[in-house]
Amino acid sequence: MRIIFYEQQEESEVGLPGGNGQLLTLGLGLLATALAAAYVTRLAKDAVKDID
Repeated sequence: MRIIFYEQQEESEVGLPGGNGQLLTLGLGLLATALAAAYVTRLAKDAVKDID
């Protein structure tokens, strides 16, 4: 356990604490959030038009 912890600490000193996998996950999450926000905004605009 001590060796694994030491290796993780070494990686975090380099600059990428989670590695590329975590960065990719973050990017995909942000992209999905942006797409969902755009979709909901479009739905809301359509709903307001229907009300008027």
